Order: sequence, then structure tokens, then C-alpha cells
Amino acid sequence: MSTQDLADGPAVDKTRCAVCEQAAAEDGRLLRCSQCRTVAYCSKECQKTDWKRGHKLECGNFLASKVWNSTTNTFGEKGPKRKTGARTRGVILQDLTALANAHNGDTFTVAAWLAMDLLHNPQKADTHVLAITLRRNLSVSYDTPRKLYTLVDAAVIPLSTWNKKFDDVVALMQDGALVTKPSTVLEQNKAQRLADGALGAVMVTCIELAPGETKTVEQALLETMVPTFQPLGVFKVHQDLLRKWPTGMYPVWKECLKNSLDGGAFSPTFTPYTGS
Repeated sequence: MSTQDLADGPAVDKTRCAVCEQAAAEDGRLLRCSQCRTVAYCSKECQKTDWKRGHKLECGNFLASKVWNSTTNTFGEKGPKRKTGARTRGVILQDLTALANAHNGDTFTVAAWLAMDLLHNPQKADTHVLAITLRRNLSVSYDTPRKLYTLVDAAVIPLSTWNKKFDDVVALMQDGALVTKPSTVLEQNKAQRLADGALGAVMVTCIELAPGETKTVEQALLETMVPTFQPLGVFKVHQDLLRKWPTGMYPVWKECLKNSLDGGAFSPTFTPYTGS
């Protein structure tokens, strides 16, 4: 990643470390803040120092004033009249979080079990992610969070593919902790889940596509800057449930996922969701 790749932001020198002012190496590589992508650092230690001394506030203020352009993968100025379909990063994360809170246990976790066939290949939860692309249903309010989004597509993708996106990123901020890659988030969550008596954890990520956007799931995963990290618990109750399900459910997990996101139960045919 060259320093020229950094997004436009506050007036800072992106050819030198923001803390110690060390110049970029001959290959032009500097690490960058993964949130605002406007500040460069020579090391993770310098990034941590800058975060504590004030970049945490600067970063939040910068993001709040920008609109993410998913076509060019850059932040643009938030003008008085926003382009149709342009949504701020904060609003997207708020909506995706509301959706996750409504669906994690009975939708996304079960979808991951089926998509990865964790009943027969439990180790796949350690090496893959269920990535889901969605489109915001703007006619739906927060009163019905289960229907905030409609399904575009979903796919199981190796975590190693997603990790590559963060190879030149200093850190991701996840619940106040510094982590470097999605696999680290999953490993940490799995350790906690195991300590709490679960079978492990599985990673799910949801990505909002703009109106008319036609990226594949993998393209969206690698190019979109506003995904969610959702390491979900793998529990025996899911294992026992899936052992009773017919094997015919596995090929139709996407249909089940779509029906659930449309407000129905997790089923290959649409049936009303009863909350149980």
C-alpha cells in the first residue's frame, strides 16, 4: 500500500509517521488507520500512541463528517444535498447492528451451520467466514428490525482471503481492543466462548450494497469499508437441532436465509415468523 492510496482527510503529512515523523521506506509503505484511513504510521506502537493522545476523537469526527462512496471506495464530503442512496458509515453500521441483534441466533448462526456444514466439518468454522451482501429496505423502520434488509447473495469464503485486506492496516477497533485481522477477532471470541461452555465460534459478516450495486460477495467483502464483524457462538443446541433436520435443508440454506430476512421463519418456504 503506497502512501498515495490514503483517503483525503485532515491536512496531515502522509509520507511520514504522524508520531515520530519517520519517513516512509523506499517502497513507500506506511501503515494507516483502518477507520479513517487518513493518518500514516511507521509501527503499531506509534498508532497506539496517537490513538491515546487524541486521534480517537479526530478519527470519529472525521468519519461523522463523511459519506462512504462504495463505487470509488473513498470517503467524500457530506454536502447539503446528499446523492440518492449515499449513506454515512455510522448509519450503515447502526442499521447492520440492529439487523444482527434481531437475527444472530435464529438466522445467521443456523445459516452458517448449514452453509459450512459444521455438523460434519466443525473445523471449517475456524477457517471460513459466511459473508452476506444485503440491500437496505428503506421503506422499513426500526420498529421491524428483522426486515431492515433484503438478501442480495451470500457465500462461504476463506478467512485467509479476508485477512489479506488487512495486511497493511495498523489495527481494527473491535469493542475497544486492538486486533489486526478478522481471524484474530474470531480466535479471541472462540476462546471466550469455549470458556463459557460453547462448542466454539463462527464468523459471519454482513455488507450493505448501494442501490444498483452489483458486486459479487467476495468483491464486496474485499472492497467495502463498512462490514460487520459477527463472531457468533456455536452451541450444542444448534448441533442437536441440525441433527434432526433433513439433509435436503443444506442445498436451500440461501432460500431459508432470504425468507428469514423478509420477515418469515428460517424455512425454504415462506412462513410467518412466530418468535420461537
